[in-house]
Amino acid sequence: MHLSRVKRLLLRQFVPPNAYFHFGRAEFGFNQRVDRHDHDFHEIFWVESGEGWHYLNTQRRRLRADLLVLVRDKDCHGFSAAGNKPLRLANVAFPCAHWDRLRRRYFPDAADPMMQPASRREMFLDTASAGELRRRGQRLQSFARSRAELDIFLVDLLARQIAHTSPRRRATPLPDWLQRASIEIAEPVHLARGLPAFYRLAGRSPDHVARACRQHFGLSPTQIVNAARLDRAATQLSCGEEGILDIAHACGLPNLAHFYKLFADRFGTTPRKYRLQSRLITGLG
Repeated sequence: MHLSRVKRLLLRQFVPPNAYFHFGRAEFGFNQRVDRHDHDFHEIFWVESGEGWHYLNTQRRRLRADLLVLVRDKDCHGFSAAGNKPLRLANVAFPCAHWDRLRRRYFPDAADPMMQPASRREMFLDTASAGELRRRGQRLQSFARSRAELDIFLVDLLARQIAHTSPRRRATPLPDWLQRASIEIAEPVHLARGLPAFYRLAGRSPDHVARACRQHFGLSPTQIVNAARLDRAATQLSCGEEGILDIAHACGLPNLAHFYKLFADRFGTTPRKYRLQSRLITGLG
């Protein structure tokens, strides 16, 4: 990394006026990197899969699956992928003042986790916490970037960081087969096959799967599959070079008009605009 090449990112560059935060996913191939940059916002990111390096100020820190990292506004950082599998990251960017207000309101006597040393701003997630974070990420990506969704996400994260509490558990635990199927359906080979692949991964009858999806996610199997398809499309738009039509086909949504409608419903913008906005924060634009 070259210390002289530092780009500053501004939240207003990629968050529209009616939104409160940015949520995105990015994927990096072997030795692909994001140049060092700083920003005027706080950022939380986590590693969904793969391995790589996080260049944070003067340190180089290892990135592995299920690692969550807090990045403050004045941190100078970048990324690079390592290993045979792509490095997949999810991140939330939001105003520093919003974090401070929530912290002072709900945890007035606690030290600010953002001001801790780098090693204490990293947290490995157990299986239950990682699954909960994926579901929270789905909500952040699905909803219209509302203040309420951001508050829920940050207050829960602050509680875990500050009070060192155990992850919240559902009254009815998420079945392992459903958690596994909802994660594995995101693989490209399964996305192209759609709903039949989801039922096969679940290993249960369609009726059983539908009831469980409604109970635990509040969604139908079709909605879960389409959400995985659109999330994959968003990742490819953020850091791939394929055309929009090719991405839609690869994700199992060959009807372009239908793809555009679903994409706009989920992300509130067109695929082209999403690509332009996302690349501002990933540094790949």
